[in-house]
Amino acid sequence: MPARPVVVPGSAVAGAAGAAVTILSCLLLVFVGYVVLLSPLAFERAQDLKYADLRLALARATAPVGQTFIDQPDVQGEAIPGEDTEVEQAQELLTGLGTPVGLMSIDGIGLRDSVILEGTTPAVTRAGLGHQRNSVLPGQLGLSIIFGRAWSHGAPFGDLDRLEPGAVITVTTGQGISTYEVTGRRQPGDVIPRRPPDRGVLILVTASGAPYVPTGVLYVDAVLTSEPQPTPPLRRLTLEPAEATMAGDTSSWLPVMLWSQALLLCVVVVTWARLKWGRRQAWLAGAPLILALSYGLSTAAVQLLPNLL
Repeated sequence: MPARPVVVPGSAVAGAAGAAVTILSCLLLVFVGYVVLLSPLAFERAQDLKYADLRLALARATAPVGQTFIDQPDVQGEAIPGEDTEVEQAQELLTGLGTPVGLMSIDGIGLRDSVILEGTTPAVTRAGLGHQRNSVLPGQLGLSIIFGRAWSHGAPFGDLDRLEPGAVITVTTGQGISTYEVTGRRQPGDVIPRRPPDRGVLILVTASGAPYVPTGVLYVDAVLTSEPQPTPPLRRLTLEPAEATMAGDTSSWLPVMLWSQALLLCVVVVTWARLKWGRRQAWLAGAPLILALSYGLSTAAVQLLPNLL
């Protein structure tokens, strides 16, 4: 007599499908929870660390005051492309992405001593305000551009749309304290105000639209009201694609894929365990691992989101 085929009960298949849907829902919940609830905590932690680094640099008078700095022991940066000799590359370096360069406070929106970091990639703006590298530092003569997130990761520029002309912006760098006065707000397509050649200009940039659904970009213009600080010459830099306005970091696709594969494998194992062991035993063993992998995937996937979100 031929062997009877093994038939998987329909309830078992439905249960496995339900488990997979539950895990996917868990992943989405963890991602949303990270962006909305956990990213502000990660931002505050990063701010504390960067603030300590900046205080130490200010005390030692080693805080960067331009695009480049003279190499010092235990200081890391990016080698300047195009230099002729190895000696010159060893002496002068580009200020590295994420290096603390200043503090910013804004009257009227409750921003106090928010650390400004070099660069505007999503990784940088997750930890603080981002200084666009092809602009001068705040307080110097010329145009300075600062990026800040509107909703996630502490939302330092979340209330930027409430700034009115006359509001005071205070910036502290390695050169001292400088003040700006807000002159107005604008969006793409609005008339760009004339920039006085003998005064420093500051532009604050963030996202606009409904919370977590950006539809545009908001600019706040301000002019320097204190004496301009010495201004080193700007080098011609090619910014990374991830440093553009509302850009994500496409290099994060690799870690996203790796975390996704690990999570998919875990889903398969938990689904199999549910059929073999039972629902309670499978979830007891697999839930902590699924949560950990979902968190890792969320931290990688958030890098793909716009740097002003």
